[in-house]
Amino acid sequence: MVGQAYKYNSNIKTAGRKSNPYLTKEIMEASQEKLLLKTYDFAIVHCKKGDHRKANQAIDVLMNGLDLQYEIARELYSLYVFCKEQMVEGNHEIACEILTSLKESWITAFNKEKIAV
Repeated sequence: MVGQAYKYNSNIKTAGRKSNPYLTKEIMEASQEKLLLKTYDFAIVHCKKGDHRKANQAIDVLMNGLDLQYEIARELYSLYVFCKEQMVEGNHEIACEILTSLKESWITAFNKEKIAV
């Protein structure tokens, strides 16, 4: 499986906020691929807004989901570190471009995997 470098934890924590039951249900039933793409979407949206705290939180989720026994995961980790640094330095566009490109690559990989099955 293409996404085997990722291992998502399905535990949802709301940090004291009221949770939206529909969103919670959607997330709990989502595939690993969909969760990965939603995390990228969240990071990209907050990069575009210039909100480095929320963008970096999403990047942390991407980093924590990596299985570092794979070379590709270690390379992604390095890219995520770079994106976080760029967000802190105010270079939101660079981080956004990298994350958008990575998301598009995942979509391509997922689509190719579905065709091969």
